[in-house]
Amino acid sequence: MSTTENIIQEETEIFIKNTQKYSSYFNHAIGATNLLATSIQSVHSDRFIFTLFLSHLRKHHFLALLSTTRQHHVQATMNLRQVLEAMVCASYAIAHPVKKTEIIKTEPTNKYLKKAYNWIKTAYPTGSQVIKKQKDIINNSTAHVNPAFAHQTFKYDPENRVFQTPFFDFENEYLIKSDFWFIANMVIGITDLFYKINKDYDGMKFQSNFIAQLKELETENNNIKKEMIKHPRFKASLKKDLKGNIVN
Repeated sequence: MSTTENIIQEETEIFIKNTQKYSSYFNHAIGATNLLATSIQSVHSDRFIFTLFLSHLRKHHFLALLSTTRQHHVQATMNLRQVLEAMVCASYAIAHPVKKTEIIKTEPTNKYLKKAYNWIKTAYPTGSQVIKKQKDIINNSTAHVNPAFAHQTFKYDPENRVFQTPFFDFENEYLIKSDFWFIANMVIGITDLFYKINKDYDGMKFQSNFIAQLKELETENNNIKKEMIKHPRFKASLKKDLKGNIVN
């Protein structure tokens, strides 16, 4: 059983190792994170609810990056699930400004989220479908406990007759690369949707070079996707049976 001190030390070692070993994927994800952090120059004061959800979104997106780098796949995807829901709420807030004289009433989270989902499904169906697809990927795999991903921190050593239950996932090249790609890909969808909604509602100002940076990120993301398609694990995942079993 590892001590807290050992876990902290191992986390640092794993983090440094993976930033070097998967440097092109890591740097791609970092570039996407930076775009998410800097693409918006200013937000109108009546869109402060948007800023609230944007802050939440950025935090969990960066936490997903950290989790991936330190080999915590489930934690990474659960953070990305928060990102997707914050994305829906932030999108809704762009189109629904709050007047200075308006009193903000607290309402149940599920009520606000449902209202935002219904709005985006009608107003921006393409963006809504992308969000649903990405959320379904998470909901059908890591959102709930299952043996497949529990095995990321479990292994039986028959020679020594002991169970290995490390704090960090066993290194899985395919999952690490896929998560870095997914993290960057999500930024493309987020910023592109915000930009489109803003063109209709004019609630913020984007950086002058945003479109050029977005296109550059998208090109990099597509190139990495081409690499991932060649991976044996990707081909194996296409053979997932009709029952929805996860191929690890």
